[in-house]
Amino acid sequence: MTSGLDVSAGLASPAALALSKLKAVRPVESIKGPRESGMSPDKSRAKSEDLRRGRLAASLRENLKRRKAQSRAREVEAQPSNGPTAPSSSEPER
Repeated sequence: MTSGLDVSAGLASPAALALSKLKAVRPVESIKGPRESGMSPDKSRAKSEDLRRGRLAASLRENLKRRKAQSRAREVEAQPSNGPTAPSSSEPER
């Protein structure tokens, strides 16, 4: 593998020299494509779609729980208290 640098002239840096001596880890032919990897694109897409739908379902459940809790809190605030109340001073007692 030649880097196009003239290393004999001493113009290349030590890093460039090290890079020029590196060989490819594996040839391009050995890299597996989507068909050889064991999972087809349709299966990987279906798997990611299932994961996305699961996250969406969990999110919707959490939102529903939160909205129900908020609704219950509003109902409690809107109800008049059932405790003893003092008679109003503006009304005369009979």
